[in-house]
Amino acid sequence: MSSPTSSRRLTRPLLVTVAVGTMLEPSRSAAQTMVVTIETEIYLDPRESGSRDIPVACARMRKDQPGDGDRFTISGEPATGDLLRLLRASEFAVAGARVQQFAVWTITNDPGRNGYTGLTSTFDPLGSGPSDEDFAAIRALLETAGIRSRRLPRLSLTRETPPPPAC
Repeated sequence: MSSPTSSRRLTRPLLVTVAVGTMLEPSRSAAQTMVVTIETEIYLDPRESGSRDIPVACARMRKDQPGDGDRFTISGEPATGDLLRLLRASEFAVAGARVQQFAVWTITNDPGRNGYTGLTSTFDPLGSGPSDEDFAAIRALLETAGIRSRRLPRLSLTRETPPPPAC
């Protein structure tokens, strides 16, 4: 989730719709770009201040995870192509956050089977990449979204193993 804040003074209430696929660019170049995963309406009241949560996924796996102090601006370029097809798939909206994140990285970073950055959790503080079940879910999401590309063979359920040493 991202929590945008407004710094302009409003004179009347405003309802803002943040569309699926809206890209949010970080002010800190080392932080990941975020992509909105669920269309969200934000009601801004001129008498109130604060932040609102927007469902997002990180879009640049090799960059830093955004922190509480990071600020974002709406990019002039929304998501397109395979990423937008993925985000608009009805099955994506009901997938778990872990599968959603790995599916987005599959599109934006195209990592190999063992090339994903690990996601941390209460149960896995060191982080782990996608499990076989995650890969099956990612593959199903891509297929359901109509994404037919070189990415699908990489999502096989067999882990990549290094070649045997030369004799």
